[in-house]
Amino acid sequence: MAFTIINQSRELSRAERAALFVNHSQSIKDCDGQTLIVTAVCEYEKENASGDAVHLMGFLLDDGTAVTTSSPTVMRSFNEIVDSLGIDTAEENIPLRVISGVTKSGRTYFDVEYDSTLG
Repeated sequence: MAFTIINQSRELSRAERAALFVNHSQSIKDCDGQTLIVTAVCEYEKENASGDAVHLMGFLLDDGTAVTTSSPTVMRSFNEIVDSLGIDTAEENIPLRVISGVTKSGRTYFDVEYDSTLG
């Protein structure tokens, strides 16, 4: 499957690229309630089984693993956190807490917030 990097917080090592693109990274929904220590971020497009491009954001974590999401809500919240707090994603680790909720229509959604207890 082909992928195209749109934006990355810094140059990624081979191991980091493997965690994002080759190995099976976790989905953000599998991390509900957890705080993730993000060491690098990569926005990219990946071709799905139907050949369509899917926009993704991958978070590399302090333990060498990766978590990915296609959620516009998570991507928007992450960018708002970085922008509003003036975080340099190339230099700083970012503590993100994964949260979830239920919409009025009963669908579960996921989001992230800055974990100020660690930052």
